[in-house]
Amino acid sequence: MKKFAKVFMAVALTLFLTVPASAAFKDMWAQVYAWNGATNSRGMMELVEITSGVQFQVLQRNSYTFETLYEYNDNTMTALTNPVNQTAYADATKMKAAGVLSFRVDPGETLDTYVDLLVVNGAGGFTHRYNDFTENIHSIIIDQRPNVVHHGTIWYALGSPTTTYPNEGAVLSYGSGEVDAGVDFLYGTKIHAMCGEVVTVNNVATGADMTVGTDSNGTAGDADGFLADLQQAAANWTVASLTSTGDLLDNGTNYYPFGYIIEGANEQTLSYVVNSYYGSAAGTTLLGGYIHYWFTYTGGL
Repeated sequence: MKKFAKVFMAVALTLFLTVPASAAFKDMWAQVYAWNGATNSRGMMELVEITSGVQFQVLQRNSYTFETLYEYNDNTMTALTNPVNQTAYADATKMKAAGVLSFRVDPGETLDTYVDLLVVNGAGGFTHRYNDFTENIHSIIIDQRPNVVHHGTIWYALGSPTTTYPNEGAVLSYGSGEVDAGVDFLYGTKIHAMCGEVVTVNNVATGADMTVGTDSNGTAGDADGFLADLQQAAANWTVASLTSTGDLLDNGTNYYPFGYIIEGANEQTLSYVVNSYYGSAAGTTLLGGYIHYWFTYTGGL
């Protein structure tokens, strides 16, 4: 019996020591829901699943470092671009199912357990930051209540825009650098304020700044309408006064607390331009930072 136990322990130890590195990889997934404030007869939240228009970013826990992602449940380890755009989110070959947030990852912290998620519903710009997301969590709820001030967040990248830019990929017409942020504000939205959070310093040349606005192709679109001069020379939060930013928020009728109203005559698409690119490389997956926006959705016009 003792001899058997010794043999068993030896075999077990051998198996333990020869576990491949991929053993730490985890398949994570969650269904994404919107909550518009409605409750049922029992006072519980009535949720609506969001199966399209979602994009998300996966970061190492408590950091700005991108996790390396792979397609869900793919043992050939096919790479999945991070951030994950709306097209990939709707692709059943990349996700657990079309419209289900999912990916394979080896979490990049000591416990190999957690990642941080930023989930954005492009239809309206509502967002949810989920810290300490694990393989055991399968629901994400985005607060989309009308007549409530929301804090939305979207990332921006450094580098010359291409058709594979890590938002929705569209390069717009303002010069050569206007990028679709993947957010379309709903009609009836009041945008109260915007500011930038610089993560990666872009101080390659004088005037290393960026602008934020709405698609200049669209009616009343203004590519530098929200932030006209977000400096990139230092990693920090840049809070611009609404009275000194762009055309959309700088006059008396649009000034806070009323905000800039997205109505039928206004372009809905949030865009940005990095005026001085990071180095000579394209850098299309290099995180520049985040655009933060505070808004109220009134429920439509």
